[in-house]
Amino acid sequence: MKPASSLLVALTVLALTGSAFAQESFDTTPLGVGSVPAGWTTPPTGGANQPWTCRFGQTPSVGTGPSGDLCDGGNYLYCETSGAGSLGTFVLTAPVGTPAGNLQFHYHMSGETMGTLIVEEDSGTGFQQLWSAAGDQTNRWHASPQIACAGGDIRFIYTAAGGFTGDCAIDQISLPGDPDNLPYFTENNALSTLLINGGTNVTLCEGDTVTVTAAASAANPGALFDVGVNTGTIVSSCGGGVQLANDAINLPLSSSVSFRGGASPNLAPMQDATGAVSTLNLSFLAIQTAPIHIQMGLIDFADPDGIAMSGVASFSANQLFGALTLGDDDNIQITGTPLCGTPFVPVSFYGTSYDHCFINSNGDVSFIIGHTNFQPTATDWQTNMPRIGVGTDHQPNFYGSIAYTQLADGFRVSYADVGEWGTGGGVTASYDIEVSASQGALISGLTVNGTWLTSTVVGISAGSIGTNPPLVSFDAVSGLGAIASSVMDSRIDANILGMITGAGTTVNNIQFPNADGSSMIVN
Repeated sequence: MKPASSLLVALTVLALTGSAFAQESFDTTPLGVGSVPAGWTTPPTGGANQPWTCRFGQTPSVGTGPSGDLCDGGNYLYCETSGAGSLGTFVLTAPVGTPAGNLQFHYHMSGETMGTLIVEEDSGTGFQQLWSAAGDQTNRWHASPQIACAGGDIRFIYTAAGGFTGDCAIDQISLPGDPDNLPYFTENNALSTLLINGGTNVTLCEGDTVTVTAAASAANPGALFDVGVNTGTIVSSCGGGVQLANDAINLPLSSSVSFRGGASPNLAPMQDATGAVSTLNLSFLAIQTAPIHIQMGLIDFADPDGIAMSGVASFSANQLFGALTLGDDDNIQITGTPLCGTPFVPVSFYGTSYDHCFINSNGDVSFIIGHTNFQPTATDWQTNMPRIGVGTDHQPNFYGSIAYTQLADGFRVSYADVGEWGTGGGVTASYDIEVSASQGALISGLTVNGTWLTSTVVGISAGSIGTNPPLVSFDAVSGLGAIASSVMDSRIDANILGMITGAGTTVNNIQFPNADGSSMIVN
């Protein structure tokens, strides 16, 4: 963080003189299933009970788990959800008798079938939940908040959701009572605080006003300060952040800039036209972008290291309904109570009412969870989440566009000239997906230009709640006619290569009037 580094450059004082931060990194734990540090326990494999595994490097399954530990070079613990672990419960118990204080750790939860991770404490009256996270949290390590513990026994429980893409991992655990338990991440304090619209993690809409409130201790008005800005990842001390005597600089020094302008040190007194003040409000308009992280540092000789760091505050701007910004192998959730745009109208899909949907870069609209799968198969569609569309390897971040339209009785998602990955935009597809009370479920105007090289799945599926098989194909061989079948089956055409009827052809409509696969009309 350049502004924080400017403080370091200006003050080189006690910045690195704090004691080493102690935490359980698992780096000295032997690799293997059920291997945990001394004093920690995890149950052996048996029935629903599954053991945590100590690992180095990438997890074995594709599409889930970290590529390495938090600090790039050590070990971590994870839950293997292939085979018996796909519906297992993984329990990890910390050393008995942890004192009162704050707990903090890092977790990695990436995958389509990610389950739920919780932290519990028994302080004498039985285990009580302190914290939880569920579902796909994106492919990166996250820091937990500082979790207040009353003192007692602490355990981590991961419950798998079913499927091999549910490998959850944890690393760098700081238990209450660790020696030199300096904060991994700086929190706002009386000396230096920073908030965005009154909070520390805020989601806004495009064009909204963002107000950054930076405050110094009332006893230190007018102190020299700067605010750093970064759109990358917040980092811990071991992940590249700088640890101070009682604070941490959590924005990467090499890629942050000054909020006040430029990449060079830009210290200035915290004051306005009336003279020295202890609070400043800085306002600007939000734009659609990656999350923005900011952190303030100011000179304060009452602080143990002479520099008072605020905690990191973050914000992101949701785009208004309409044209969507989606990356390669990406997805976005449209919710029942969106921050931006017209509220989502609940829709019925296979007899279940949903107040949200997920729009996936790779061609389909799904319910329950979004996905990043670019190599779809019939098995994927029959065993994973309910969905409708054209699943393949799209690249909408470079070629074509995806737009969302809210209807009075449902929604429509339009894929326009979206290119196939690896073809340089030479192969494209266009079509609409609609789910509404009036149309049921509809794929319309499917046009393919060029010869599609990626495997595709086209149609509608109930996923794991279906009665599959049978699987009914509706390609040209079957005559593209109306097919009647029992409710809850998939109606999909799974081609190894190509889109439904081949290059340069058009299918006007593939309609499922009841949005449940019980009937189909193709023309």
